[in-house]
Amino acid sequence: MHEDPQWLRMRIFAFLALSLLGALGARLWFLQSIEHERFEFEAQTNVLEPVYEEAPRGRILDRNGRVLVDNQVVQVVTIDRAELAGLDEAAREELFVRLAISVSRSGRLTKADAIAEEIADRSYGPFERIPVAIDVDRDLLVFIGEREDEFPGVEVVQRTVRSYPYGSLAAHVLGYVGPITRAEWESVTDPDEESDKQYQLNDEIGKTGIERVFEAELRGVPGIRYLRVDRSSKVIGEDDARRRDPVSGNDVWLTI
Repeated sequence: MHEDPQWLRMRIFAFLALSLLGALGARLWFLQSIEHERFEFEAQTNVLEPVYEEAPRGRILDRNGRVLVDNQVVQVVTIDRAELAGLDEAAREELFVRLAISVSRSGRLTKADAIAEEIADRSYGPFERIPVAIDVDRDLLVFIGEREDEFPGVEVVQRTVRSYPYGSLAAHVLGYVGPITRAEWESVTDPDEESDKQYQLNDEIGKTGIERVFEAELRGVPGIRYLRVDRSSKVIGEDDARRRDPVSGNDVWLTI
């Protein structure tokens, strides 16, 4: 008895379809296994390290809207501590001396020993650029930029600092800001409470006067960058999706 040709074709088609689905399933399982292993390996070897960027503080104005305390953008000489790791002690000392001479010639007296002390300051994170000279001449930016080989790890960046348009006038009322001490940091940091305005040990804080009384309002929300770091502590990228830009603090209006 002969089998119906149409039925035979259907059986062959079904067999081929099942074989194809089986092959696709096996391939999908293989790819998922490989991808899982790859992601697991990357998770074990790469980590995200946060780098904080201090936000501009709010301004202080009198009742007529005149700005009594403002912010200004200045040029800051910074050093990447991670890039110094590839230099021996003699090369590091030579770099510090060369940099100190260059900064001093630009009008901002700086010593090599002071630069070395800043680099050794552990209040800065391992991937933060360490400031060694603030408010330098713009010509120094060009000078260092044209001699990158002579200044490994050195970069001139822009940062916002406090400015007082009227100098020392009413300084006892307005107050001033300065680097946060460990005691101050401990008093404003609650390990059990998450805050967008969390302080880092190298931040500035209001020390006296209005700057201190209205610290919570004047302080902005720091920005955060997440660097992707491998097992050897080398930066291999940045997670742009998780980046948060800094937000300026609120202005404070006085009744005087």
